Amino acid sequence: MRFAAVFISLLLFSFCSRGKSPQGAGNSEQNWLIGATDSATNITRSTGNPGFCSFSLVTDLARGVNGTYSCNYRKTSYRFYLQNPQKKNGLVLVLLPGWNYPVMDWKTKTGVVDSALSWGFQVLMCDMGKSVYMDSIYPEAREDYKEFATRTWLWDSILGPVSRNIGNGNMVLMGLSTGARGAVLMGMEHQNEVGGVVALSGDYFPNMDPKDKLMTNSMGAYSQFKRRWDAGANDVSNLDGMPNLVYLAHGMQDSWVNLEHTFRLKKRLENIQTTEILEVQIAEGKHDYAFWNAYGLQGLKRVIQNFYKY
Repeated sequence: MRFAAVFISLLLFSFCSRGKSPQGAGNSEQNWLIGATDSATNITRSTGNPGFCSFSLVTDLARGVNGTYSCNYRKTSYRFYLQNPQKKNGLVLVLLPGWNYPVMDWKTKTGVVDSALSWGFQVLMCDMGKSVYMDSIYPEAREDYKEFATRTWLWDSILGPVSRNIGNGNMVLMGLSTGARGAVLMGMEHQNEVGGVVALSGDYFPNMDPKDKLMTNSMGAYSQFKRRWDAGANDVSNLDGMPNLVYLAHGMQDSWVNLEHTFRLKKRLENIQTTEILEVQIAEGKHDYAFWNAYGLQGLKRVIQNFYKY
């Protein structure tokens, strides 16, 4: 049976493999996983089709075992890192990076991971590479952008199965830069499953900059596909609801993403009134890890206050 499963995995579109971190190995990318759960071990395991891409991850989530997992989208492999606390509180914090930002920066350049672990969160870090968190791949996308994972794939292959395992409302999405937009869009699309969204320095409205290269390379030129840009699934202005808790933060000295994105999102959320707790911080800061560390920790604190009711 094991031979058959391995053979089938070669034929299918997507697969997930479990990484082992040998004791004493020099691979810093995996050594940090020991972290708060020194007794945890990693067992190499692989599975076959897209629907079971998260099988090993979900199993380890339930057991409280740390792990590294690789899942393929088309020709690109994406890595996912699970770290467990000493005592689980039943919540999973999903960390999303910006475009071409290493997801490990959440661990090495902010205190969010360690703080979350200390509060009992299981932490899942999603290394999304150059993903722009699109809903789908458009025919007019630049050829290399057609290889970048969509948020639909991320949810269907990884986050959806995790959510079903932990129950509705027990997943918190936190993203920075483009990852913040991914967090907001998935929060909108999965309002019952996601319990909270923390979005830092996000670009939420594509038509605010019709010449933005990430957007034109993903959706085609604004002049040719105006309806797609203005009324499509990748514009946050079309959201009709969000999870019960949303925390937004943006730096006033951000030279990469106009803070008007966050002002407009705040106004939209206030208009639809589906979020019980909405907190927005416009503060001193740039588009950098100093800001994301400070307000990532504040956003996490707000989540903790909400779930623990203190």
